[in-house]
Amino acid sequence: LHHIKGNSTRHQPKSHVVNAVQDLLSRDWDTKLKHVHQECNRLTDCLAKATERMGISAHCWSQPSDFALNALHEDINGLSITKLISK
Repeated sequence: LHHIKGNSTRHQPKSHVVNAVQDLLSRDWDTKLKHVHQECNRLTDCLAKATERMGISAHCWSQPSDFALNALHEDINGLSITKLISK
């Protein structure tokens, strides 16, 4: 979130994504951001990693992929990877 709330993103990794989010946040609508650790939302994490491999563009699937179904199953059942997080 600190990248999105910051001003200078030009030389940061994935700056195009940060700039796109900043553009959406600047529009005339109410928004709220909340940080969720990737270990708590495996489906979103898997989809984000898939876009890194495929490139950012529109992707449509006729049915959920195996990796998405597995991640969703883990989310539903509360399965997660334990990770030490320091502040």
